[in-house]
Amino acid sequence: MVFVVTKELRELARAIEAGKAEARKLLNEGKLDEAESKTNEVRDLQRKFSIMQVTEEEEREEEEEREGMPLAPPAPAQPITDERRMELLERYLRFRATPEEIRELKRGHEVRDLNTGDPGDGGVLIPDNYMAEIVKSIEAVNSVRQLVRVTPVSLPTGTAPKRITEAGRLNNLDEYGEIQKTASPQYGSIKYSLHKYGDYMPVSREMIEDPVFDILEEVREWFADLARNTENYQVFYGSGISDPLGILKSSDYTTEAAGADITISALRKFALKIGKGYWKTSKWIMNTDAFLVLQDIVDGEGRSILHEDPKNDFEYRLLGRPVEIWDEIETKTGKTHILFGDFKKGYRMFVRKPFELATSAEAGFLTDSTYIRGIERIDGQPWDTNAIRVLKDVVIPS
Repeated sequence: MVFVVTKELRELARAIEAGKAEARKLLNEGKLDEAESKTNEVRDLQRKFSIMQVTEEEEREEEEEREGMPLAPPAPAQPITDERRMELLERYLRFRATPEEIRELKRGHEVRDLNTGDPGDGGVLIPDNYMAEIVKSIEAVNSVRQLVRVTPVSLPTGTAPKRITEAGRLNNLDEYGEIQKTASPQYGSIKYSLHKYGDYMPVSREMIEDPVFDILEEVREWFADLARNTENYQVFYGSGISDPLGILKSSDYTTEAAGADITISALRKFALKIGKGYWKTSKWIMNTDAFLVLQDIVDGEGRSILHEDPKNDFEYRLLGRPVEIWDEIETKTGKTHILFGDFKKGYRMFVRKPFELATSAEAGFLTDSTYIRGIERIDGQPWDTNAIRVLKDVVIPS
């Protein structure tokens, strides 16, 4: 759609900008009531501007049709590269983008505002390649996305197929022998329902305009930390009601109570009860308290049962299997839990979209700040419940 800006619209746009400047001045002077009144006037002018745009465009099209003139075709949108989009994003966040650059940044993305009602000049959705960087930051440090299997989904609720029969063996065949069918795999389904988590980050104009402050890196790291902490907690302790069903809240996994004193023999018996198909891919999961308890247990030759990997510093093995420390596992009333198994087979995490970010300068208009909102949608469900075992109530000496 080709749009001609009339003199009246240009004057109205100037009035909107002047009103914003006056409102900001009143706010700095501490005249909050007058600043709020002026802000409401600006919003009314913005609504008027939007209505006039639509009305004048419709009138122009009707006039061209009456005169038999063909409507001007829309200018083809030129694709922009990820690098260009990131450059535009940083200029936008630092209030340096021109109106044309803002339109270029918004091209191909839905424009959203954090307020309800009139969107005004709104905000922009963050480019997909930047959101992908947030996911990489989530996964970079002790993330359950590296521990369990992650399945992308496109719908907020649904089912995922799950094989419920174990494979047997292939038939022994003579040369040119006919293959005989033994058993077919049987499938059930696991229901998932994504849960929505979000937060927002207000950033002052002064901080954004500070050349030393890397706004893109700070936003990425902040929301990555929030998302990682949320996911890690929910995979272990989600209630299964308004949250994912966490491993330690599920009754589907086999649990075993730890004795008053843990021995290498007891740990071996506990671990060997895992199915033989899981042993080579299993690992131990525990918190620091449990790790320190096991470190003090020695074998018959006086060596700790936790063996440090000679090739990798600060990596340990117990009974030949890797040990990972996850301090998301809580110690309460002097007791904690130790988990063992193949967690990629035993638990499934569902995610929709990598991570969603949007910005709005209008939402923080009165405080001269930009709001950056982050949202993710996840669920988690037990999968192969034979793949994980839980040793409960391990005593932690005071």
